[in-house]
Amino acid sequence: PANAWILYRSARTHEFKAREGCPAVPQADISKVIGQLWRDETPEVRRFWEGEAQRAKARHRQLYPG
Repeated sequence: PANAWILYRSARTHEFKAREGCPAVPQADISKVIGQLWRDETPEVRRFWEGEAQRAKARHRQLYPG
C-alpha cells in the first residue's frame, strides 16, 4: 500500500495538472515542486496523510490477509 508521501503526491499531482493545464510537465519537475510543498506542510496536514496511509494499509490487509 502507498505511504503518506505517495498519497500526498498523487493528490497534489492531480491538482497541479488541473491548475497548470499542462500535463506535459515532466514528472521529475512535478515531484520537485510537490516535494517542497510536502516539506513545508504543517504537522496537521502530515498527520492527515499518515492517517490516510494507515487506512490504505488496513484496507490492503483486509483484501490480502496473510
